[in-house]
Amino acid sequence: MRAPAQHIAGLERRAEIPPGAGDRFHGYGVMGLPFRSGHVLALRRFPASSLGPGYRSVWHCDPAGRWTFFQDQPADLACTRFFGPAVGEVLERDIAIAWTGPRGFEVRVGDGELEWTVHLASTAATRLLSWAGAVLPGWAWRSSRVLAAMSAVAGPALRAGRVRLAGTAPNGQAFAARPHTIWVASESRAVLRGADLGPMGPAPRQARIGELLIPQRGLVMAGRATFAPATDPAARSAPGPSGPGPERLDASDSAGDTRPVLELRPNCECCDRDLPPDTDAARICTFECTFCAECAEARFGGVCPNCGGNLVERPARPAAALATAPASSVRVTKDHAAC
Repeated sequence: MRAPAQHIAGLERRAEIPPGAGDRFHGYGVMGLPFRSGHVLALRRFPASSLGPGYRSVWHCDPAGRWTFFQDQPADLACTRFFGPAVGEVLERDIAIAWTGPRGFEVRVGDGELEWTVHLASTAATRLLSWAGAVLPGWAWRSSRVLAAMSAVAGPALRAGRVRLAGTAPNGQAFAARPHTIWVASESRAVLRGADLGPMGPAPRQARIGELLIPQRGLVMAGRATFAPATDPAARSAPGPSGPGPERLDASDSAGDTRPVLELRPNCECCDRDLPPDTDAARICTFECTFCAECAEARFGGVCPNCGGNLVERPARPAAALATAPASSVRVTKDHAAC
């Protein structure tokens, strides 16, 4: 197998916009690299973008869960097009990526605002998953079941916590990642605005942005990514480990056991009406697609337009439980024909 630097150099020269509809990208990135301090960094480098010029973007999540995006293109041409509603600050900066050896690179943002080095390694798991990514036919990458199965296998195999290759971005687009080569980060050091982020290692709590789960181990992937518009039928059933609904929180995240916790979405995905966690006006399906009572009955006749299941009253979560299992803040809206 070629060294990472050789592989990426070839990708930079030959990257092509993937065929199909929606927003499409070809490139590589650090899917996520957590530090024991609770900070998380990620990198996206797409030489080929259906939006226009290729771009670079660096993501930072602080221990409080606040995201900052640095990017070298305007918001509508970079990652904030999809993740913007969940980002606290967006900064347009020059971003330089320089390979320092066959398995190492450094990232520099602005005038030294961030200096970040990463060294890569291959393992038996990365080699196996890279082989699978290379031989899978095109139809398999378009299958929600295949992506869900790969997600379920990749997390434990890579010792990276939960991994999700498909889901819904905070702006409502359905995303799908299609990696063909994977490495792990063996070493990393980052200094952000003069502060050393410390040793890499699992964050105290796995970070996420919308339905995208940030790995609990530094993973670097080369491949393709697509974002289907929220109005596209594919966006109505963003695939995940359990079907078209979002990644569910576990009660172990807050209450010490492993029972799944119902996601309480904050709005009707048809009319965008606010639906507080204690309201009796929310209607849901088994995949937690959420509508107000009026839209559910008058527009859809009690049937979910995404999955075809029945819409029922969403149970209210007691106020005391919201402290440890809070309602979602990610608003989902979709342009259904009846809306």
